[in-house]
Amino acid sequence: MNINRILSEYFKNVSPTPTIEMFDETTLFSVYKHIISTLQKVPEIEQNVVKGLAFCLYEVLDNIITHSGKKNGITMLHFDKEQSRMRLVVADDGIGVWKSMSQNPVYKNIDEPTAITLCIQKNVTDGNGMGFGLFSTSRLVTNAGICLKIHSGSHSMTFDGLKSEIKESRLWQGTIVYLDLHSNVDFDPDEVAKDCTEEYDEMFLADEDTNLW
Repeated sequence: MNINRILSEYFKNVSPTPTIEMFDETTLFSVYKHIISTLQKVPEIEQNVVKGLAFCLYEVLDNIITHSGKKNGITMLHFDKEQSRMRLVVADDGIGVWKSMSQNPVYKNIDEPTAITLCIQKNVTDGNGMGFGLFSTSRLVTNAGICLKIHSGSHSMTFDGLKSEIKESRLWQGTIVYLDLHSNVDFDPDEVAKDCTEEYDEMFLADEDTNLW
């Protein structure tokens, strides 16, 4: 995976260098928990933003293991105290959104821009996942976001919380999910999981070890 390219495109001129973690199926939860617990300890970050992120991040990480065709992925996390801004990348160099979604007969005839646009809608999946990770992430951006950007193949989509824009982009073999948030916004974190609480409960609440609060 071209880590330097991700750094140059999404974290240009930021200081300090983002925290980078690799994960696979066995370390996915520990990386998830480390990211959330790290953010919880920063007093300048509004905790409802962290709670909102906790709702959706695990599923976004799991998307890589479930859908990418690769065994591992990468996270990059950066917090800017002066700008009250938090940036997170979750990336892989797998098959990409389009090829993954086309495995579901419902989406077999769509093109790449359509696949990327649809992937933030509820219950959109290749048939092997729950389909709420990127949907809930888009809800997080609506409440606390600057933007959500999904780059896969030769297209990227940017969602600003109100509308999305798709455009041709330099080829990335795989998928990059970039999340840019205001870290000082107070909102009801339940809004992030709204309309998908059953899926969230099924994934997390049966396991006491997932209780981060």
